[in-house]
Amino acid sequence: MGTRILTALDFEQTYWRTFLANAKIFPGVIEFLQQLKIRGIRTANITDLTAQIQFRKMVYFGLDEYFDYVVTSEEAGCDKPDVRPFEIALHKLKIPAQKIWMIGDDQESDMVGAGRMGMVKIKWGNDRINVTDNVPDVTFTSYKELMLLLDNSDIS
Repeated sequence: MGTRILTALDFEQTYWRTFLANAKIFPGVIEFLQQLKIRGIRTANITDLTAQIQFRKMVYFGLDEYFDYVVTSEEAGCDKPDVRPFEIALHKLKIPAQKIWMIGDDQESDMVGAGRMGMVKIKWGNDRINVTDNVPDVTFTSYKELMLLLDNSDIS
């Protein structure tokens, strides 16, 4: 029977349309990103998958205007937690690693890579944290909590 390229492309488009139609961003994310923008804090989105998919998601949710840079695993040639996506973000941002907050929801891919680079590891969620080198420096369950942390920090 062979590869059905047109069918595969149709399935992919159907998957992503369905995914986006059912996905929701966390409450308070937009307001948090707006505050970063207002304060002149440079931002990068380090994300796995292809640029095309991630750009599509960012535009769909209206997040595209809030990030100065996007680093995808496609650009880096590997997925997180490999350090290469983090190195690319550091190069683009031109900010010392210890002044960067890596905010993520995955203990392995987000916290390990950020930790290897010396970034501040901030994890969303209250799921069980394994006691390893990827333990977050801070955890939060609402972006209001993160806003308070931002208000009391010296991040710039």
